[in-house]
Amino acid sequence: MNPKMAAFFGTMAVYVVVALYIGWVATRKSKAELQDYAVASRSLGLIAQGFTFSATYFSSFAFLGVAAMNYAHGLAYWTVSPLTTGFTALVAWIIGRKVWVLGKRYGYISLADLLGDFYQSDVIRLLVALIGAVFIIPYIGTQMTGAGYVFNVVTNGLFPVEGGAFAFLVLTIIYVVAGGLRAVAWTDVFQGAFMYVAMLTAVALILWTGFGGIFALSAVAAEKIPQYLTLPGGSNFITPLVFVGLWLPVNVGLLMSPHMFLRLYTAKSLATLKWSMFVSGVFLATYHFMTPYVGLAARLLNPKWPVPDMIMPELLFKYVPTVLASIIICGALAAMMSTVDSQMHALSMVVTHDIVRKYVVPRAPGLKISEEGYFRLGRWLIVVGGLLSFWAAITIKGFMVIITTLAGGGFLQMTPALLGALYWKRSSRLGAIAGLIVGTVLCSLWTLRMVPCYGGATMAGVWAVAINAVIFVVVSLVSSPQPPEVVTRFYDI
Repeated sequence: MNPKMAAFFGTMAVYVVVALYIGWVATRKSKAELQDYAVASRSLGLIAQGFTFSATYFSSFAFLGVAAMNYAHGLAYWTVSPLTTGFTALVAWIIGRKVWVLGKRYGYISLADLLGDFYQSDVIRLLVALIGAVFIIPYIGTQMTGAGYVFNVVTNGLFPVEGGAFAFLVLTIIYVVAGGLRAVAWTDVFQGAFMYVAMLTAVALILWTGFGGIFALSAVAAEKIPQYLTLPGGSNFITPLVFVGLWLPVNVGLLMSPHMFLRLYTAKSLATLKWSMFVSGVFLATYHFMTPYVGLAARLLNPKWPVPDMIMPELLFKYVPTVLASIIICGALAAMMSTVDSQMHALSMVVTHDIVRKYVVPRAPGLKISEEGYFRLGRWLIVVGGLLSFWAAITIKGFMVIITTLAGGGFLQMTPALLGALYWKRSSRLGAIAGLIVGTVLCSLWTLRMVPCYGGATMAGVWAVAINAVIFVVVSLVSSPQPPEVVTRFYDI
């Protein structure tokens, strides 16, 4: 075993022990009931709430994907993600206030709970659950692919991408199955802090050790590749349409995903939710302060990089001492794990709670499942969901950021129905159903390129949600609104 592999696997062993210990401690405080397993009994404080939201939002696209996109398109991509991700926390606070109050009052633990109750519709509950489950699988797959890339780089190609992805899956399953959201949240505190420090350290060392700093690098880039310093980028990719197509699904759509939305229920108070979103906004906005320059440095080094998503770990081992590079690379794995653990947990909850408990059991009189039975079912579904996501990881190829954006476009389709439930008393069941169905079908057809999409596949979710919103409003205006007693329950709070 060469020094690089020895340093990495030694560091990884320590990291795994710490993560599992934190998960084990959290497990001792967990209860064998769905409310605790799903939303930690709505008891998370400022630190746990702020870090679990931030660390869950950032993933392999943050550590690996952003550098790859800036390599491909230049600093133009900086306008899309790094400088705008803090907006997600602001949106989360604006809608999260009402979501938190409704969740605490009526016991909601998912988006399907809230929408199914307001629209008095099991069809909407099922649609929302299915949309969340289907679009989250390829998103989980990107995290496993990122882990596979890391293992492949560290072992100089001896460890295949698929093998690294599977090892990552097994580790994550172990502690998510053990402790539910409480274990996930507290490991996110450790992983979030770890990945934040690791990213800033990684970028600083690469730029200053390898290129003499940001100003020196920028001067060389301005002379040799000036087109990569301006909009629309070296490849003319970041046009206004593409900007919207990348920005809206990532900054708003991902908030509608199962693993992000349930975090709006977990804070122990409104004050906790407010200040945790402030902390998260600062975290998300500053995380990528210098990251784009890594992609720019890679462009100067090699204009034909074989796998751009591998740029960050390869430059680390090129310009940073081996032991320190290994520690930082574990920070990349922390970024991935802090998202995939939450995604797998949320996927199991969608199927257990929204589909089995709320839809299947009421229609099967002879089927009885205890609270502990749902708890056990959720654990098994984590394993099943993880294996499906591993399949997606080895079959769906492309830039991590693009795959994440396409998944965000699917989640985005639930936004009109949610905004209607929270802010428009004239919203109707038929309007929500029609908008959800049409928006999701169009988004799927355009995403899979079965039908040409104006502006490219990244615009699929945006065009689909625009049509979704129009249909939702028009159908709501010509159909019966929700009963007054339902509207009163939602608005008299």
